[in-house]
Amino acid sequence: MIAARAALVALACAAAGCGSAAPSAVVTLATDLPACRLPTVRLRCAYDWDGLTARDTSSCEQVLYRGASAAEVRLPASFGLRGDGTGRALTLVVDDGGAAPALRRVARITLPTDGSTARVTMVLRAACVAVEARTAERPCPAGSARCTLSQSCEQRGMTCGDEGQCRAADLSAAELAAPTDAGVTEAPGLCDAGAPRG
Repeated sequence: MIAARAALVALACAAAGCGSAAPSAVVTLATDLPACRLPTVRLRCAYDWDGLTARDTSSCEQVLYRGASAAEVRLPASFGLRGDGTGRALTLVVDDGGAAPALRRVARITLPTDGSTARVTMVLRAACVAVEARTAERPCPAGSARCTLSQSCEQRGMTCGDEGQCRAADLSAAELAAPTDAGVTEAPGLCDAGAPRG
């Protein structure tokens, strides 16, 4: 857990500079996907970004490798983000690190400017990487006959949320004030031989 904290502190520093001020948000990241299905987690954040379109620069970027060694991260893990004090919404994106992510969670957070700390829980669910055929109700990216729920949510202008269902990317004030709860149990049977990633 010490290695995880070190990596995540680096992300927090990249987001808005290090100093003695308290973070504007404490984010707890959890998943029910085992490391065999989600070995890497990439975190990025930026202002004035939808979280989906390609972007050359970001306010923070960190790739985390899951595992038990001192250089790897165990989830759940927490990190801090500190805003620029303008009250603008910061977009935080967590994905599987792929060029066209099969799993991507987008959260748009309006960070507090009054010295308080928002609490955010982001859960990457196995349901979000479930692959199904394209239908009128479950669209897929152009040219794809099948896609993950995460990719389908994005086609509808949403993101696959904590409950494994499509939702808006913007987090409400109530969600930012809720206590973090990362009590997530790993989904069974996802590491069978030959199980595809994503």
